[in-house]
Amino acid sequence: MVVASPPDPVGAVVNIAVTTTADVVNGADGVTSLREAIDMANSDGDDTVIDLVAGSTYQLTECVAKMPVEIGTSGFFTPPPEDDANLDGDLDHTEANDLTINGNGSTIENTCDFDRVLHSQDTAAGVTLDDVTISGGDSPPGEGTNLWVLGTLVLQNGVSVTDGISTLGSQGAGVVVGFSAPNNLGDLFTMTGGSSVLGNGPGGVRVVTGNALVTDATINDSDGPGLTVTFGSAMITNSTFVDNNGNGVNGVDAAVTVVNSAAGNNNGFGFRTTGNADSGQSLSLAGVNSLM
Repeated sequence: MVVASPPDPVGAVVNIAVTTTADVVNGADGVTSLREAIDMANSDGDDTVIDLVAGSTYQLTECVAKMPVEIGTSGFFTPPPEDDANLDGDLDHTEANDLTINGNGSTIENTCDFDRVLHSQDTAAGVTLDDVTISGGDSPPGEGTNLWVLGTLVLQNGVSVTDGISTLGSQGAGVVVGFSAPNNLGDLFTMTGGSSVLGNGPGGVRVVTGNALVTDATINDSDGPGLTVTFGSAMITNSTFVDNNGNGVNGVDAAVTVVNSAAGNNNGFGFRTTGNADSGQSLSLAGVNSLM
């Protein structure tokens, strides 16, 4: 007689410990890589917590050559073909369940051309990054150069997102949340606990059709606006926006509230929104400093 296994309890969480820094997929080697852990998260049917070894560097080296296609002679390009199944390049999170990566002070670094670090593809999924550095993303046009999350994203406990570039030019940013996704003006992006987004292009963070909550955080040195929020709102507290090549905070049809925060040396306004009070898209400033 076959006895069916009991279903997982509601709210079950699968914990996966990564035991090698190598970017490999090999079920017979006795170790678990970060890419293998993402594969498991994509198939376990539950929320997943991935734990990295403290103070380690995880380089994404499973690269496949990608070549963009130029459109005429105008300098515009179509993106190169992209793997969305976690086979190479960036880490692809495809499940609707939540994913947490506990970095324990580690770094995840992309080494491939035209690839970001993490792409979470389901609008129902929440991604939380804790105490980890994300760096080296290089994305084709229109997408997050380091992180592209269609659901919700939390950066907490000293997360650092650095050095994301867009070789071919882009309207995105180092971190893109909800980009071109049918979100419902919920809290899409939370950044807290001394987290930072530094030195990313073509902007720092872009949140589309949702709300951004930024507390005790830094968004500096972006090759574009520091934080852009479109069709939502931004609530900013105790945070800093310096040396961005655009507005420090840029609201596009979005309400922006800033408390005890600072902006300076941005190539634009410190804090700005195109909204207005009559439409509920106001700009509210309290305890704001200008840094030079």
